[in-house]
Amino acid sequence: MISIRKWTYSAITIYRLNGFSGLVRAIWEKVNEYYYEIRFSIDTSGRIEIKDLNKSINSKVYAKYGILYAGSQFEWLRKAMASLPIEKKNATLLDLGSGKGRVLCYALQKGFKKVIGVEYSQELSKISVQNLEKLKEAKNIYFDWEIICDDASNYTIPSYVDVVWMFHPFTGPVLTKVLHNIKKAAEKKKLYVVFANPPKDEITSDYMALVKKIRADYPRVFLYEIV
Repeated sequence: MISIRKWTYSAITIYRLNGFSGLVRAIWEKVNEYYYEIRFSIDTSGRIEIKDLNKSINSKVYAKYGILYAGSQFEWLRKAMASLPIEKKNATLLDLGSGKGRVLCYALQKGFKKVIGVEYSQELSKISVQNLEKLKEAKNIYFDWEIICDDASNYTIPSYVDVVWMFHPFTGPVLTKVLHNIKKAAEKKKLYVVFANPPKDEITSDYMALVKKIRADYPRVFLYEIV
């Protein structure tokens, strides 16, 4: 968890950049994080720079096009899950760039039939497995989940996936290839994408159509349907 010293510095910075309302929102999001982390018996907080994640991988592509780790805020997750026009009990969610597994844990709690996480970092993949196991033990019920440690751009999306989640996990040609893979997977069934901090419209418009701006201001969260 974040230290008091770091939080004080962050709070001052947020106040200077976003004013009092921005600070209140940041505090509310942090309270939500503590609540859900304790409730789910998991630890998905923190921030890890890409240079640190890449030490064990030593990939030039990952270093250039990968994005640091930071968990999606639980408030985004709550609103995003409520916006999905699907029956979650029969649906599978795929998180590309799944990090420590926060989205996967939350989706299982919200009734998804299955979740799949694809994460390039072995360090983050191991943590996500631990978190999913902790969730299973804490709730004492069966969860269907899968963690795949691989490059998301090389991953073939299963035909049974209904929702793809991405929190701006990569850029450049890696993102382009992932978007192409998502569009290909949607040729046989309807597929929704929840994209937190999506790129500019000219990058996404060839692959998906905007359904709803779940969160219009920064950090933005949009719901798309593959076209």
